Amino acid sequence: MIIKISRAVLGSLALISTAASQIQLPTGKAQLREEPIQQLVPAYKAQVVGTALEQAVDPTEYVVGPGDQFMVSILSTEPHFELATVTPTGSIILSGIGSLAVAGLTAKEVSREVIRLIEGMFPNYEATCLLYGIREIRVSVTGAVRRAGFHEVTPLSRVTDLIGEAGGVLASAMLHRVQLIRGTTGNRTLNLVSYYNDGDISQNPRLVAGDQIIVPYLDVTQDLVAVRGLAPTPTYYAILPGENLAYFLKRISYGNQADLTKVTLQRGKDGGGSEQFEVPSGDYASIDLEPGDILYIDRIVSIAVVGEVRNPGRYAYQPGLTAADYVMLAGGVTREGSPRKVETTGTNGRARQGGDTPIAEGDTVYIPRSFNSVFLGQLGMIQAALTFLNIYLAYLAARGT
Repeated sequence: MIIKISRAVLGSLALISTAASQIQLPTGKAQLREEPIQQLVPAYKAQVVGTALEQAVDPTEYVVGPGDQFMVSILSTEPHFELATVTPTGSIILSGIGSLAVAGLTAKEVSREVIRLIEGMFPNYEATCLLYGIREIRVSVTGAVRRAGFHEVTPLSRVTDLIGEAGGVLASAMLHRVQLIRGTTGNRTLNLVSYYNDGDISQNPRLVAGDQIIVPYLDVTQDLVAVRGLAPTPTYYAILPGENLAYFLKRISYGNQADLTKVTLQRGKDGGGSEQFEVPSGDYASIDLEPGDILYIDRIVSIAVVGEVRNPGRYAYQPGLTAADYVMLAGGVTREGSPRKVETTGTNGRARQGGDTPIAEGDTVYIPRSFNSVFLGQLGMIQAALTFLNIYLAYLAARGT
């Protein structure tokens, strides 16, 4: 019996050893992608109950309307709980008690009036009334959004929530001239760029039922400047009124991809022609942009360092550095890496070996796992199988089989 079981276990061990022997040193290289920068507006979905809130609702300020829900409790010998919804006519109906007009009151005022009504009828009972669910309201958004029309939000939602519900804005949207039309209070111009970039919450007000939001399209003759150098073709951006170069660069920053230490500005002259000059970095804040300006911004070339290094990623290209230099910039080789097998791949796909390889623009430096690391991994599998076999055989011997 022991012999048969041992043969079965040894057969399994052979399969494990065969599988381990087929492990190969990795040859693939991690691909680092540069995702295009997009103007994103978070999606939003209103919920009557359980709405995500930026802070707790202030019952002294929240104005109640049709659809809001209140949890009413009456503590007596037989406790009673009831979820009351404000009707379309603005009233709360409590079973066995009556109705109460609450439209236009604050949540705190509604709670006070409901408790007064209940305790007036049942003076020996203790009543509570708390705001439980937030109603939905319908507001419209038109203009440079993906899904114009009416959308459902809540009285706690802000303009950006509505835009998110509409699928976000189009590339041609002018976020610094968004129009808010509200009943008899007239129009208001909102600068959502100031909200997104600087956190100015005053430019992103809460919505009320019947609001209309208009996101205007850009005016090509009044709003655009062109940026060259960062992409194969010019990229056009809308500028804000009175926006200076420093704020504009901060707003469109490409992180490590853009060399913001030097910018060349081309501007048309009155009567035709144009002038071109380099703007020192210290003067960025003093240069106000004008429609039709062309900015030339150099792109910082990066080198990808991947594989068995401590901090894989992209590093700025510096002429004269070798593959080994970039490995050091990436924190050095890990314990599993093979420093003697540094491989550099150029943009043409040609691979070169050695740490002393000169690095060119766009190269990828790759550190593979060492042979010892892979071999020890295989050996560990075999040792684990042998250990299991020894334990099992000892168990059988102890049983006297």
